[in-house]
Amino acid sequence: MKINDIFTSIQGEGLHTGIPTTFIRLQGCNVGCIWCDTKESWHDNNGYELSVSEISEQIQTHHVCITGGEPCLQDLYELTDRIRTKYISLETSGTVELTGCFNWVTLSPKLNFKLPIPSVIYKADEIKFPVGNSDDLVRIKSFLKNNKLKNDCVILLQPISLSTKATALCINECIKNNWRLSLQIHKFCNIK
Repeated sequence: MKINDIFTSIQGEGLHTGIPTTFIRLQGCNVGCIWCDTKESWHDNNGYELSVSEISEQIQTHHVCITGGEPCLQDLYELTDRIRTKYISLETSGTVELTGCFNWVTLSPKLNFKLPIPSVIYKADEIKFPVGNSDDLVRIKSFLKNNKLKNDCVILLQPISLSTKATALCINECIKNNWRLSLQIHKFCNIK
């Protein structure tokens, strides 16, 4: 598999915030958001190859997060089968079909870049929307109105780059709509 990085840290985003997690960051992305904090994961000519066995040997925690770039550009069935005794979460833009078995799916759609596909939207346990301005909130509300979600899917707003304006927008909308706020606590703690 093409790997960008494997590391163990604390989950800093979403409902699993604070849980010790081994992150498997795969190489390759088909979206390319301008605010991305892992642009080095975009291109196939970066990264390195590891076998599923070599990847599994580096897992140090019960929680594992498979992320990217866009992790589902690679076939994840063999990897998720190999580590199935772990709690496996996936962080995806939802732009390609899921390729693996997961305990938790975090959809982080980039609505102003590339839309997620309906089959992935419905599989999401949580949808974590990046918010930079009020235009993003208009897109989010339209998205939620026009797509079918699981009944227990949790909606989170995450301010882009922790800007003061975006954070205030997110807080206000979370209160009005009973959504949750997702802050990137790993950035506050200055950890990976």
